Amino acid sequence: MNYPTGVRFEKQIRFMYKWLPIFCGCHQRPERSFFVKGYQMPVCARCEGELIGILAALIAVWFLRPSYWLMAVMMVPMAADGLIQGLTEYESTNWRRLITGILFGFGITMILIMFLISVFKIGVLVGSGLRG
Repeated sequence: MNYPTGVRFEKQIRFMYKWLPIFCGCHQRPERSFFVKGYQMPVCARCEGELIGILAALIAVWFLRPSYWLMAVMMVPMAADGLIQGLTEYESTNWRRLITGILFGFGITMILIMFLISVFKIGVLVGSGLRG
């Protein structure tokens, strides 16, 4: 894959182009990726959306505690889009992949964080009962 060279932060850009696809398990197909100034982004549109959703959830968890059901529903569009693409001739757009990826990344991360918070609270309650 071609990435910008001779630019500021070249070392960090090279690092992202190498490790982001591995971290995300991304296929990096050019037709499913965004391009900026002629350079393909290091991950496809859907993986990019998931990363944005994860980052948004890490910020939002300090302000929001949505229901588990709402977060599960947010994950459905990406699953449906991918399933329909896999079973039919339908081809999703990169913008749709980005949006469904954002929803999925946000939903799955919020579920994970809220679950971990709940388990921690239960552990504290159980632990304080043992001290008693």
